[in-house]
Amino acid sequence: MIVIGEPKPYRARVLLSLMVAVALGQAVGEPSSIEDRRAAVRPRFAISAIGGALLFPPGAAVPGFGLMADAGALFNDHFSVGARLSAFTNIVTFDLGVAAALDYALAEHWALGTGVAYKAFGGADSGSLTTALMVPIRVGFGPAIRSAHELFRRGLLIGLEFAGGVVVVDSSGRTFGARTAGTPAFSALLTVGYAQW
Repeated sequence: MIVIGEPKPYRARVLLSLMVAVALGQAVGEPSSIEDRRAAVRPRFAISAIGGALLFPPGAAVPGFGLMADAGALFNDHFSVGARLSAFTNIVTFDLGVAAALDYALAEHWALGTGVAYKAFGGADSGSLTTALMVPIRVGFGPAIRSAHELFRRGLLIGLEFAGGVVVVDSSGRTFGARTAGTPAFSALLTVGYAQW
């Protein structure tokens, strides 16, 4: 007699093996997909060269260059919060700033950001000091292409930032002239650097 199909004991062993494999898989857990890993909280950072100008109406403009660095956390592959430090100078004057930053990645290459910044402007020639509370608006563009298997966006990041605010502490030095608390202050910056986001 010819028996078609596998003997029942063999089928039972196969079924038992499958059940054990499923149980082990559920206990250990399947590896996370790239979408799940991107949605999880992860670090972000950037360091950039900056150039631009500080603007004090009605006519004072102070050009310069410097560095900016920020670090924080990225949520759901789009939202990020962090801290930002900047240093800006034209040898005669300086600008030091600290900021809380909030950014949103619109797509793979574009990001928008804002926050609150506290800046100190001074003149090395006179020892003058002016501080201001400012709100920046920025846009960033990263040309690098992230592959389907990469967790981070990495590479060149180019940005434009405009900020407006008010003077908090007066200055009586020659560089900026006497600034009354509450008068406006502005800045415009171009940033070029490396980012992981």
